[in-house]
Amino acid sequence: MNQLHIYATALFGEHYTAAQLAKILINANGEPMNRKSVQNWLRGDYQPPEMVLKQLRKECEKRLVILCKALALN
Repeated sequence: MNQLHIYATALFGEHYTAAQLAKILINANGEPMNRKSVQNWLRGDYQPPEMVLKQLRKECEKRLVILCKALALN
């Protein structure tokens, strides 16, 4: 499993969609990412840019903070 799939699974579960990823990603122009680009990466047609992987890692880190807070509740 590659980085993109690992991040997507961590964020959205094993049945994630390209649309879910596209909604949280911003392209180099500051605009929402094109869903078709995400689909191309998921199929392995192209490699995602490093900035995309960095964005997904940051989203995973945010999710981890939320999960830790939830687990700390009694």
